[in-house]
Amino acid sequence: DTRTPDREPMTYYKGEMVPRREVERIQAAEATPATTPPPQEPAPMPATVDPTDPRTTQRDEVGAGPVGTMRLEHDPAPEPAPVTPVTPPRIRSSVPPTPIGIEGIALDIASDRGVWYVGIYRDGEKIADDASRSNPLITKGTAKRIADRVKKEFPHLDRKAVQGAVDRFFEAVREADETITADAVCRVISSIVRVEKEMSDPPVYVVHLSDGKSMVFSTRDLAALQPVTLNERWLAVRDDPLDATGRDFKEIRDHLLAVAVPVDPPGPASPWERTLSKLETRIAPIPLEQDRGGLKRHGICLEPNGILLIRSDLIQDVMVESGQNPNDGSFARYLKKMGILLVDSKLYRIPGVKTPVRAWGVTPDIKDDLTDGLEGSLSEDPVGD
Repeated sequence: DTRTPDREPMTYYKGEMVPRREVERIQAAEATPATTPPPQEPAPMPATVDPTDPRTTQRDEVGAGPVGTMRLEHDPAPEPAPVTPVTPPRIRSSVPPTPIGIEGIALDIASDRGVWYVGIYRDGEKIADDASRSNPLITKGTAKRIADRVKKEFPHLDRKAVQGAVDRFFEAVREADETITADAVCRVISSIVRVEKEMSDPPVYVVHLSDGKSMVFSTRDLAALQPVTLNERWLAVRDDPLDATGRDFKEIRDHLLAVAVPVDPPGPASPWERTLSKLETRIAPIPLEQDRGGLKRHGICLEPNGILLIRSDLIQDVMVESGQNPNDGSFARYLKKMGILLVDSKLYRIPGVKTPVRAWGVTPDIKDDLTDGLEGSLSEDPVGD
């Protein structure tokens, strides 16, 4: 029996369950426009500022511009751009009882702990609740199911007319300025102040909440969309369980991606930065020769075209010292992404040496003591050119 005449519709508001009617009263009061104070006169311009000098009159405009605005050359240093809080979208997790135009019948919608309720009223009295795990606005058959229930309670009503009225009610809710969404989605998105995408490798998403706390998600988290991940992160910073579903997490994920602002990571952007630093330190004291004999003797040599060859086993030793797998191709991809690796690892023939040597071709910038001259030549028949 779904008759629940005594159930007071409840919803989450600011971290606790409160009667939905009370939330609607508070939201209506908050929606009342505040009186706007009259505009004030502009502050007097300092006497040291020449209003005809575009260098001074444009300074405030440049400083107040959006992130990325070019600063004038005489500014000593760019100031950090202010962090603009995210404006949460107009969303809600409930709709108050709304008449559908048939003999005092009204419907409301509420979401609580992953369950959607469509309340059926007549003349202000609760008749029944239609409960479902899916959003009734996007689930087929909800209007027909509600019409059947109304017909059961009031046999004299026309089922098709009721179903048509329910469909129109759902359509009006879908087209309203405030999108109705699941309770968990509404609670999370309404709490977000800003979202930062730390440009590490791979990126990390930091979600800053209104109470000063934050949730951190990896790209793997946002790809897998496991509800336990979101629920655990939320419970770590809030006392009220979220009980989000996978569908809720997807909607929240899509919002995070839409509003995320790229920022520099607080630490290394890539785990390979340390390996590259060690490689630069390793080759710094090695003598640099301009023939491939140096590749065999010392592990590096400078090609006539300016490419620095580094023996593959030397690079692998550095990777092992850095705690990395020497056969991990991620380091090569990282060097290529940074514009350092110019020629992929391959075999090079060295005059007078029977066995070719495998080496990587990199930009010479990673070695500090390069000579400017490129005198001398290699064998006329090198392998790998």
